[in-house]
Amino acid sequence: MPLASGANVGLSYVAEVTRGTTPGSPTMKAARFTGRNLNLTRATLTSNERRNDRQIADLRHGFNQVGGSLGFELSTDAFNDFLEAAMAGTWAVAPTTGAQTLASTTSTFTRATGSFITDGFMPGDMVTVTGFVTGGNNGVTQVVSVSALVLTVAKTLVADVAAAARTIAGVGKKLKVGSTLKTFTFERRFTDITQYQVFAGVAINQMSFNIKPDQIIGGSFDVIGMSSQPLSGTSLGSPTAAPTGSPFDAFTANLYINGVANAVVTDISFQLANNRSVNPVVGSKFSPDVFEGTCQVTGTLMAYLQDAAVLNLFTNETECSLFAKFPDPNGTDYFVVQLPRIKLTSADSDPPQQGPITVSYKFQALVEPNSGTSIAFQRSTVT
Repeated sequence: MPLASGANVGLSYVAEVTRGTTPGSPTMKAARFTGRNLNLTRATLTSNERRNDRQIADLRHGFNQVGGSLGFELSTDAFNDFLEAAMAGTWAVAPTTGAQTLASTTSTFTRATGSFITDGFMPGDMVTVTGFVTGGNNGVTQVVSVSALVLTVAKTLVADVAAAARTIAGVGKKLKVGSTLKTFTFERRFTDITQYQVFAGVAINQMSFNIKPDQIIGGSFDVIGMSSQPLSGTSLGSPTAAPTGSPFDAFTANLYINGVANAVVTDISFQLANNRSVNPVVGSKFSPDVFEGTCQVTGTLMAYLQDAAVLNLFTNETECSLFAKFPDPNGTDYFVVQLPRIKLTSADSDPPQQGPITVSYKFQALVEPNSGTSIAFQRSTVT
């Protein structure tokens, strides 16, 4: 009898319509993960019987739930479903001004009427500009800051007087924090021994990102789920292939802190915690649902000490923004992380005897009133 090998394990999933219920005849999708730690856990109920031989008389299994952590390397389109589930949101077409009367200065686009804020633009957005007489003003650029009538971008522009039929349109799709809790059925596939393990009602409870030089950008999705079935020789079906894009790296990332390009950051990590739960009830070993919690985004930023700019954001309790763009190795696509409103909550440094001085900043993301989100993602693809 063959023994299961880790080299032959696959993981597939399907979105659920009813939480905890696998769709009939599901169309499974293959998942790309660096870790597949997904397991059934059970509470233990130990007998309190008092005995004169000093030993435990009995033990029972109690409440069942699914838990674990799924590691990933970030790449184009491979994790769109899981990012949606972590954010409880939906990918939507990026905002646009439509045809407007716009002018340009050396780094800004201006309008006399309407509002870039109302249109939905945020710092960090990738946009495509069209309609300007000066060709160099057109094309793709990144938004640095937004006010109602002025959009500042990370590109040197040529002054161009106001004219009609000009457009600034966001690229691809955007994802913000929402309130639609989404769950999946997962199947762990031990194909060499023809055994399959199904987990239902699985939600993304926490999402972590790690961005470091000389490393692939990765993280993990920590999950919580309602139930699991025993190993079975029957599969939910062969999964469709996952997207095959190469993972992003931090070498080619563009990072802005409070609208200023920063090239001395050595490490960024952040976590989105949903504080979701599954809870026991009388008459069942499984939770009847996954219960929603508060979305909290926190993180750590490490940077070389260069000047007072970043340090004073903490000292003066000044709110700021943070966003980063990660180009795809294919040279066309990209992914943007946007934290439009954060506060630094600590700034710690232990200067070494020699070498550069680093400062470790912790931060808390807050909901930004105009966009209605504390964190957002943008992807260049629209499929």
